[in-house]
Amino acid sequence: MVIADSNSYPILIDSIDTPLSTDHFWVLDLSERDFMLNELVMLEEITTPVIAFKVGEFVVEAPADWNILIYSPETSQIDIIEVSELTRGDFSAFLFDHRHNKVTKNTVTVVDYNTYGTIHTPTMNKNVMLCHTVGPSHWVCISPTDNYTKLLKDCAVGDILP
Repeated sequence: MVIADSNSYPILIDSIDTPLSTDHFWVLDLSERDFMLNELVMLEEITTPVIAFKVGEFVVEAPADWNILIYSPETSQIDIIEVSELTRGDFSAFLFDHRHNKVTKNTVTVVDYNTYGTIHTPTMNKNVMLCHTVGPSHWVCISPTDNYTKLLKDCAVGDILP
């Protein structure tokens, strides 16, 4: 996984044993509906089926049973789907441009599937989504939990962005 530190600089987590150069990382806090810094307490290593998907020119690897924040460019409605569902149709990730505070139009394309992959990630509480760095100024939001019904039902892009 690639997290963003407090200065939005991307940091690759490729091991749970290597010290990181940050104490905080960016998340989307679903209960607050805002992007916030989260304290980096501990790293996890997960062995699971992994899906690699492409957003723009960048590839993200995520556990197949994790969730990704998507949106409809036509209606601006947001939703959360399981990463494995990306194989079943065309979706637009909620691709947040943190430099310009806007959501960028895109299409997510699945490029690979590994039945046995290892992912390194920071631990997170169940009400946040990790802001995974995708390029110099964009994030996609992924998490191990699906909080759509509880926290995002009938939510649109404007409910998250000021």
